[in-house]
Amino acid sequence: MAANAALMKEKAATEAAAKEAEARGAKVLEEADADCSKLNKAVEGLKVEVQNRVTILEEVTACATEAESRAREATEARDSLTISLDQLKADRDCMRDHGIGHIVGTILDAPENASAVNELKERAQEAGFKAGYNECLSHVNPFTRVNLLMKDLGSMA
Repeated sequence: MAANAALMKEKAATEAAAKEAEARGAKVLEEADADCSKLNKAVEGLKVEVQNRVTILEEVTACATEAESRAREATEARDSLTISLDQLKADRDCMRDHGIGHIVGTILDAPENASAVNELKERAQEAGFKAGYNECLSHVNPFTRVNLLMKDLGSMA
C-alpha cells in the first residue's frame, strides 16, 4: 500500500506537473498568437506606409519628368533666341559697316536706274538749275567718287 500511495502521489504530482506545463504552454501559445497578431498589424501598417511612399515617389517622378521637359523646352527656346540675337547683331554690324550711304549708292548704281539717274542729271543741267544741281551733286559726289574709285581699282587689277 505504501508503494501504491507513493505511486498515487507520484501520479498526482505528474498530473499536476502536466496540467501546469499545459497551462504554461497555453499561455505561451496565447502570447505567441498575440505577438503574431501584433506583427500582422505592424506588417499591414508597413504595407500602407510603403504604398504611400510609392505613391509619393510616383508623384515626384512625374513632377521631375515635367520639369525636365520644361527645362528642355526652355533650353531650345534660349538656343533659338541666341541664334536670332546673333543674326540681329550681324545685321546691325552690316548696317553699321555699309550704312544708308551704301544703300543709296547701290540704288543709284543699279543698272536699271542708271538711265534715270543720268537723265535726271542732264535735265537738271539743261534746265539751268545749277545751284540745285550743285547741291544735289555735292550729296551724290561722295558716292560717285567711291564708285568711280572702286571701278578704277577694279580695272587696274
